[in-house]
Amino acid sequence: MKTHTYGNRSAKIVLIQPIDGRELAAMEKEVKEIKHLSNKDFCLIALEVDDWNKDLSPWKAPAVFGKEDFGGGAEATLKEVLDLCKDNSKEYICGGYSLGALFSLWVACKTGSFVGVAAASPSVWYPGFLDYMKKEEIKTGRVYLSLGDKEAKTKNRIMSTVADCMEEARRVLDSRGVETIFEWNPGNHFKDPEERTAKAFAKVINGLGNKAGKTGRVEWFTYDGIAERKKACVYLPYDYDDTQRYDILYLMHGGGGGPEDYFGSMDHETRFKKRIDTLIEEGKIQPLIIVTPTVYSSKYDKKDKVESWEAAKEFLKEIDTCLMPAVESVYSTYAENVNEEGFIASRKHRAFGGFSLGSVTTWYMVCEKLRFFSKFIPISGDCWILGRKCGGHNPTETAAVLVDVVRAQGYSGKDYRIYALTGSKDQAAEGLGHMMDALKEYPEYFDMSREGNTSFTVFEDGEHEMKWVKKYLGEVLPKIY
Repeated sequence: MKTHTYGNRSAKIVLIQPIDGRELAAMEKEVKEIKHLSNKDFCLIALEVDDWNKDLSPWKAPAVFGKEDFGGGAEATLKEVLDLCKDNSKEYICGGYSLGALFSLWVACKTGSFVGVAAASPSVWYPGFLDYMKKEEIKTGRVYLSLGDKEAKTKNRIMSTVADCMEEARRVLDSRGVETIFEWNPGNHFKDPEERTAKAFAKVINGLGNKAGKTGRVEWFTYDGIAERKKACVYLPYDYDDTQRYDILYLMHGGGGGPEDYFGSMDHETRFKKRIDTLIEEGKIQPLIIVTPTVYSSKYDKKDKVESWEAAKEFLKEIDTCLMPAVESVYSTYAENVNEEGFIASRKHRAFGGFSLGSVTTWYMVCEKLRFFSKFIPISGDCWILGRKCGGHNPTETAAVLVDVVRAQGYSGKDYRIYALTGSKDQAAEGLGHMMDALKEYPEYFDMSREGNTSFTVFEDGEHEMKWVKKYLGEVLPKIY
């Protein structure tokens, strides 16, 4: 494959665009248009592929138009693209037109090397691509999409679905917290491809370095645990004001994880954080505080499943005696006093949730800490009150004990809500599903009717991975807040 370089070779922003030989003559015009639309310096590297249908298709597929099948050679092309992206001081954007735009979206699922993707009229109708996109993590923070307003008006059965496919792609990107721009262009698929591609690149370029909307902040919080000093991450909404009161959500990681699993490091905004920022800014959830602690202290081996279980049980002793008093004495919640009385009085404004081991921890909170929490979000993990994985292995017995411990705490179903979540391909889905089925026998405590206090949602194709957990939360939090 040949490369053709345009613009300033020393520029910090580098655009990578796969093209075929027929596009080469229009590249100067495209580069000129990008310069017109953006005031930022850039270098554009056009990678001239040898076989358009082979080199840019992610997997083999039968011909959709004409007689030439798609060859599935994108992996080899990606290796050549990544060879152009080795300078860590640069910001790389991958983009293109048609199948080149589809390739760029696929690249965003394969590597985190690109800060943005510029996809003009992408071939999102490509067989199997949307299913693939739904399963994979989107590893870029900004995506531009465009489509001609007449592109779906074709007799080709597959290509006529492009508008519906584009809308689905937009929903996927939005659910993952990716900043997404979508625009309609006048005309069919073959109208002004270089102008459309130039606009796509310019939109992504112009967004680099700009804070999108009203962003909250994440900070480390250190407190005295039962045995040692421990850390948690605290998310504060945009324009946090300590004269105002906020609901608070404690969110626990899975086995082997840590406080940074949801929000990342302090100097790197994760897509989950951006998703929370966007939900608040759009008014879909109210501003809230989110705390991500850890069950582990240094004495526990994170890799040991039994020790992780022990750590979760120990955290039960720490949550209201160490963590909550420390956090809620610093940040403004509805607790008038940071003691048991104050926490009980403010329970309607406090929630606990978690993934996998964090879900096990969440069920423990239901069993022992209902006086402090009114909302629970167990994700892909059953209740282990009778032993490891007993919620799935012995669902009937576990359900009966759950009812007994809730009753013993003096509460009924009207006093709390449970939002259980998992994915259809999650390894924990079967066990959690058995337990939730058993709980249906106790509607006074776990009412799963439309207006009940308990819900169980299984997301299609969801797996036992954090990328799915962040997607689940992005969709369920508007129902809670």
